[in-house]
Amino acid sequence: MAGEIASGGSGSGSGGGSGVRAARFDLFAAALLAMAALLLAVLVVQARERRAAQAAVDRTAAAFAAAETAEARVWSKEEWAAAQTAVDAAMADLHAQDGSPLFVRSYTRTTTLLDRAVAAADAARTAAESARHESASAQLADVSARSAAEAGAAIDRLLITIEEARNLVAQLELCRRKPRDFKKDLEDMKGKVDGFNVTDLQGMYARMDYAGARAQADSLRGQVDQVIADMQAAKTKIKC
Repeated sequence: MAGEIASGGSGSGSGGGSGVRAARFDLFAAALLAMAALLLAVLVVQARERRAAQAAVDRTAAAFAAAETAEARVWSKEEWAAAQTAVDAAMADLHAQDGSPLFVRSYTRTTTLLDRAVAAADAARTAAESARHESASAQLADVSARSAAEAGAAIDRLLITIEEARNLVAQLELCRRKPRDFKKDLEDMKGKVDGFNVTDLQGMYARMDYAGARAQADSLRGQVDQVIADMQAAKTKIKC
């Protein structure tokens, strides 16, 4: 009886040891699974953050390309320098995160820095476009002012020439020697001089059609010069 009891007790102890080992194994396996799940979660989060950072890198590249097209290097040097500083800081952080240990790696700050670089590049582009527009407007205003001055000078020269023609008509009218056929010639020349009118020219100038006003003034002046030449020739002919 005593032997049976001893034998039974020994079997019970062996079974209890196996149960403890099994329990420990289960705990270890659960811990491994938990660690694996944690690692997977970290990898998923980091992959998502890295994709977001890469998207920010792409946005930054596009923003800087647009700023380059707008010639920000030339037209908005201060804003361009600020954008360069911002992108340098962002890319340095990106490279630092890529080289960091897995469990401390985070691209949240990197994405924020890249977004700031995008904003800086956009500001440089906008400033460059504004500066170029202002420069173009100033050049256009300068060209317009020169055109206005040239047209005004052409009209003034025409008026002086017309006045010279009128004075010559008056001189011919005072001539004592007037051949029989000269009176008709004088009336024709006087009619031509009286027909020279600058009203249309002044209207073109008022409408800021400076090129048209100048061209017409020069053309009309050529006609007046021809009439003056005819009257001077007539004056010489009749020895007035």
